[in-house]
Amino acid sequence: MSPTTIETANALHITRTFNATPDRLFDAWTQPEAIRDWFGCPESRIGDATVDLRPGGKLRVEMILKDCTCQIVGTYRQVDRPYKLVFTWNWVGHPGMADCGETLVTVELEDAGEGRTEMRFSHEGFPTREFSDMHNYGWNGGFEQLAAYLQK
Repeated sequence: MSPTTIETANALHITRTFNATPDRLFDAWTQPEAIRDWFGCPESRIGDATVDLRPGGKLRVEMILKDCTCQIVGTYRQVDRPYKLVFTWNWVGHPGMADCGETLVTVELEDAGEGRTEMRFSHEGFPTREFSDMHNYGWNGGFEQLAAYLQK
């Protein structure tokens, strides 16, 4: 199945199938060493990542871009291994994202058979279409990196 993206002013929904089991894909989202390897847009690299994987636990990812170093911080709201993650998302220290505010990410994983997993991804709560567009670019580029990571 080809990736599909549905974008509105306030939300982004991406469906994509990966060549990995739900457990492996869940680990890619939740293990700091995996996050450092695939996460972010193609123009970034990840410095540090910390994960406290439990409802109420914190997520922090340091993203290094050409013009700034910033952090993505969030709080896990739901952790249902290996099928669902829900967490808040907030930019800290990125001048272009200062007005984005807190948004919500949902990752749902479904076994698609033969070692494959369908991921239904949502990022919601953007204040404007511009923020949705920027995240659409970043997430789709990041998911290309995730596919390459899963092939290792």
